[in-house]
Amino acid sequence: MEKGVAVLFICAVCLTAIRVKDSGPVHQFPSFAQYLKKVFPLPAYVSRLTDARLDPDISPQVVFRSLLYGFVFRTPSLKQLEAEVDDPYFQRWIGAPRAFKDDVFRYSLCGFALDPLEQMPVGMNRQLKRNKVFDPGRCQGHIVAALDGIEILSSYSRCCDACLERRVQSKDSDGNTVEQIQYYHRAVGCQIVSSPVKPLLAMEWLQPGEGEDTAALRLLSRLPDL
Repeated sequence: MEKGVAVLFICAVCLTAIRVKDSGPVHQFPSFAQYLKKVFPLPAYVSRLTDARLDPDISPQVVFRSLLYGFVFRTPSLKQLEAEVDDPYFQRWIGAPRAFKDDVFRYSLCGFALDPLEQMPVGMNRQLKRNKVFDPGRCQGHIVAALDGIEILSSYSRCCDACLERRVQSKDSDGNTVEQIQYYHRAVGCQIVSSPVKPLLAMEWLQPGEGEDTAALRLLSRLPDL
């Protein structure tokens, strides 16, 4: 579960580079793709993405571009994204050799390599800094960032090695108190808050037995290198 969430998180980070206007055309994926290609070396980052599948027909690059599209246009589910992939025009834009089902997303996300993903927002944030995007709103010359924790997902039935656990009490259909183990993921993120564009700089997952303070200190220790 953690790897799939990480891929979706990086998709969201990529969108922080876009200044959304209140009016104008809504559905312009080609112009959006050209913007990312011109301002950021997104194709170079995407070309480094890998997953655990062996010689797949649908590459991890195609999977990522599809998911990025889903984030841009708020596609509500992978099943709906499957319907979008049926469009030959859309297939050309994402580089897909053919249409594919939603299970391709699941197989790919389960084994996605995280290191190349984590380098993507680093490079994009550095480009934003070079373009002086963070200059407006500086506080006495400084860029201000904030740390905060967030729970990503939870489940009573599915878990992975990195899941956190807690015991949750609830009422059954007869009104009796029952206790269940709930599995969940939680992370600490660092986000710029002083500028009009507020990208996430980094994210650190809590490991079993840790609190947010431990993850936050670990994030801060690697943040200067990013």
